[in-house]
Amino acid sequence: MIIDSIARTIQNLSYRVESADDSIIKATSIDTLNGMLKGLYECSKGEEKSSNTIGVIPLNEESVVIEPPDDTQSGNYEQMLVEKNKIANAIVKFNMKPKAGYAYLMQNKMIVEEPEEEKIQGILKFLRENSEIDRGKIGEYFGEANDFNKKVLYTYIESFDFTDVDFVQSVRLLFSDFRPVGESQIMDRILVKFGEKYAKDNPNKFINAGVPYELSYAVMILQTHNHSPQVKKKMTLVLFINRLTSYI
Repeated sequence: MIIDSIARTIQNLSYRVESADDSIIKATSIDTLNGMLKGLYECSKGEEKSSNTIGVIPLNEESVVIEPPDDTQSGNYEQMLVEKNKIANAIVKFNMKPKAGYAYLMQNKMIVEEPEEEKIQGILKFLRENSEIDRGKIGEYFGEANDFNKKVLYTYIESFDFTDVDFVQSVRLLFSDFRPVGESQIMDRILVKFGEKYAKDNPNKFINAGVPYELSYAVMILQTHNHSPQVKKKMTLVLFINRLTSYI
């Protein structure tokens, strides 16, 4: 059917966001195709009304019953398109401004308001399952100083299991879904919580949570020195080890 073909085309659309303008164009395209699908669906319903009576065809003195067509699949496609369109719009808004994306999610009841723990899990689910979201914008959202955003950040870090995971690999895992942005105290807040979680998951590796915190900070500094084009004088291995002598 034409409806099924269009629905499958929409279902397979990629929402890879390269820029805010591209995302808006894609979201508008979805709206247009959604409207086409609704129109075709209504037409097909009108046509089917005249042929929905049960027909009986003689076949070797037995009857073959022709059941009326099932509209469930078309209805599911329509609902799926509505939900995908909402998600696409939320991504566009979040990538332009995280607060706007969050407001859109709440206004459209895509995330529950209460209880707070379910609300936090809903936000993390949205951030983790949509790779089109800019990693820097996630970092911007995590870095907000209000209590709720801190809870979202801490819940995100607590969701990892660093047990017996190599330390450097654990740092990479921590930043696999977002890129920290903003002032140094934001990075400090992230790494303090990471140090606590890593120490809790690996109680026999360090004497206290302060050690993985200091090590992770040093790793981030090393990363910045060696990969940022703005840093002209790169950190050497000897200098790195000297700075960490008390923790090795």
